[in-house]
Amino acid sequence: MNDINPSQEQNPTPRPVPENSIAADEPAPATQEELPVVEHPHEKEIDLNELFPDSETDLNDLFPDTEIKHLLKGITKNKKDMNAIKERLTTENETPEEEEEEPAENSPAPDEAK
Repeated sequence: MNDINPSQEQNPTPRPVPENSIAADEPAPATQEELPVVEHPHEKEIDLNELFPDSETDLNDLFPDTEIKHLLKGITKNKKDMNAIKERLTTENETPEEEEEEPAENSPAPDEAK
């Protein structure tokens, strides 16, 4: 006799994937690697020597790849943005000592509250 249950048998024909399925919308992993690199045509050539003026070597020769140049430019921009946010938060959190003492002077004394 056959020990395999008919419901457990493998279906030899693949099931069609619905059009609105998430798997159908995503490219296969092999095609993701084959996608062309997005160039930045609206931007001029990035000069790494201008971004890092303290460098002693020619960074454009050291990093000729445009992707690396864009990455390094993005890193320097993010660093500047983080420093600006840090300074703004520092100034917002600073309170002059006079402002801290004023509410204590205006609050009623424990004897006056009765």
